[in-house]
Amino acid sequence: EELQQHLRARGGLESRDMEMLVDCLERMTPERREDFLEFVTACPRLPPAGLGALEITVSPAQPAGSLPRARTCTKELRLPKYESPEQLEERLCSAMDNAGGLY
Repeated sequence: EELQQHLRARGGLESRDMEMLVDCLERMTPERREDFLEFVTACPRLPPAGLGALEITVSPAQPAGSLPRARTCTKELRLPKYESPEQLEERLCSAMDNAGGLY
């Protein structure tokens, strides 16, 4: 819930896509949320100032259904359009698991 307050939609990202992302993050275990933070920011832990010092931009990406990408320097998640919350979760987890420290 607190993480949701620090996600910023940009570039015409539809509210449905953002809602699916937030739902996915809320269902994740704390360990998987750390994986998400590392994927998007290159740091698995929160900054010393906590979430208040962190803002993640979420912008649309193409093609639909592809894996999400991250730009760690700008803390940006490039999120393609997905047909279902399950597809979003599967693609996001696959991207996080296979990033291998390269984002």
